[in-house]
Amino acid sequence: MLNFYYIYGAVWGIVLFLYLLGWSSLNGSLSPVLLVFFSVTIFLSAALGKRRESCFVYSGNKLPKLPTWAVLLFLVCGAIGFMQLGYIPALQFIDSTYDYQQLLDREPSIFMTVAVVGSVFGCGYQFSRFIENREAADMAKLIPLALYLVMFSSRGPLYICGVTCFIIVCSKRKRTLRFADYLITAILIIFALWLFGVLGNIRVGCNWNDSSYIYLLGGFTGLWPEYIPHEFCWAYSYLTSPLANLNYSLSFTVQIDSLNFLYDFLPMMLAKRLPLYVTPAAPLQVTYFNVSSVWSNYFLHLDLPGLFIGYLLQIALLETWLLAARGTCAENLMKAYCSECVIFSFFANSFVYPTMAYPAIMLGCACIFWKCSSRKRALSYLSARDVKPLLED
Repeated sequence: MLNFYYIYGAVWGIVLFLYLLGWSSLNGSLSPVLLVFFSVTIFLSAALGKRRESCFVYSGNKLPKLPTWAVLLFLVCGAIGFMQLGYIPALQFIDSTYDYQQLLDREPSIFMTVAVVGSVFGCGYQFSRFIENREAADMAKLIPLALYLVMFSSRGPLYICGVTCFIIVCSKRKRTLRFADYLITAILIIFALWLFGVLGNIRVGCNWNDSSYIYLLGGFTGLWPEYIPHEFCWAYSYLTSPLANLNYSLSFTVQIDSLNFLYDFLPMMLAKRLPLYVTPAAPLQVTYFNVSSVWSNYFLHLDLPGLFIGYLLQIALLETWLLAARGTCAENLMKAYCSECVIFSFFANSFVYPTMAYPAIMLGCACIFWKCSSRKRALSYLSARDVKPLLED
């Protein structure tokens, strides 16, 4: 599960399979160009994953404690963010007055961004520590951060945390997994997809078991197998509509923009403040399915070559993050964050999106700091014992 090359092949293989089932009228015939692209990149990822398999073995290193002040900072920023909103989304969710579109339309404040991103990072970090240490202190920091995300009531951050923790657990227990474990995992995944649909129904103001909204808008009439509960229409739409939009984009002529193509690999917070930055606007089949996977920006800025160049730059970015964590106690967590970015790339540009990419960037910065501090301590230790003259001889 830590080998993101294998995960790339699995994720896009599943998305392609679901798309080609044709259960939605929005899923048009897939372009031969995309079939070739995904076939080539899935094969390359499998080959790279096999070649570098030894680099993704789970190690039992324990992370340093997450400072209490950091947890408090994230929670205080969250409280300020709720005050700026004027309400707590979870409470509106409970009394059926929750308006998700209102939350989307409102420009997120710096406090809310710090709180959500920090909580996603902190949940993954503390869970990684807890699974090694089994200390109550780690759980005491994990629970408030998770509860904040629940109060925020956005499915994205919760599922990102869940996927990260799931990767860590599976990687740690890989050698001891039994058939029963695989069966339980499959049941949990199916339940999570069903719950995703239930939350979607509630979010749009329907009863938990009324999927008529997504059934109509998703174009499932007459195509969806009736033996599958309609709650799963939400997951199917979220998994395949980004690829459908990418497929739709290929029918448009694009204007080459090499600079913004490079911006596609920088943190969003930084990129949108740089000169000549243009907010990506991928063509959409319908306005309510408004995401188009990680590949759309690459295509819009560099045409078809952008897909292949983008794939290579993704690898370079992931390997850079791994390099930052190599030799530190955070290797396992960094691999989990990288794998999470690859998993959610079907939905958005997860390599720059705050809740998906920033945890890896934050951890990379921490690893560099740890390495520099360790090197400084080593040099001080040697200098204190007059080793330097001996080395010069």
